[in-house]
Amino acid sequence: MTNNLTEIEDATRHFIHQYKDLEFLWKETLVENFAKFLDQGEDPREKVHMKINQDGEQEEDETFKWMADKILAGV
Repeated sequence: MTNNLTEIEDATRHFIHQYKDLEFLWKETLVENFAKFLDQGEDPREKVHMKINQDGEQEEDETFKWMADKILAGV
């Protein structure tokens, strides 16, 4: 019986080890994981986005800022 228990424990450890890289799925909540994701990323609203106008000159892309403010409101 002890040998069987040892084999089962070894097989269980091996099985769990296969999914070690996914352990965040059961160790963190979705809210915690999303908050960590937001903390690591850049806020695109803080960057200046440029576009080339009809004269071939660079100018700030106001369309991007407008869309980002709408999409990212409350984030």
